[in-house]
Amino acid sequence: MRDDYITSGLLSTIEKNIHKYWSCYIDILHNDSENKQERVEAELQKSKFIVLLDSESTSKSNWVQRELKLAVDNKIKIINISVDKMKTESEINHLVLKAISQAKSDSRGCLSLSPSMPQIP
Repeated sequence: MRDDYITSGLLSTIEKNIHKYWSCYIDILHNDSENKQERVEAELQKSKFIVLLDSESTSKSNWVQRELKLAVDNKIKIINISVDKMKTESEINHLVLKAISQAKSDSRGCLSLSPSMPQIP
């Protein structure tokens, strides 16, 4: 992982809490495929929305930018959660669950991009 504060432990906690209500795919935890990027893109195309844990490294990652563009092109809702060293794992987990809950109840199905999201080519 490129950030000290987005850890596999944090992602495992988020997954455990999300799985109480919904199914989810978290690349770092679930991707045991030979062609990892192909798997990410296949999972993304099946998604109703994605959660972006937006950190310093996400805007620098060509892979993240590619996946965001794929989401936009396929009209997949993007939920942006700003993550930084000032937030605890508990706060991040709470923000993710709250955002997903709101997205699930949003019947408009519109694409929601936060102004702080990285630019998508």
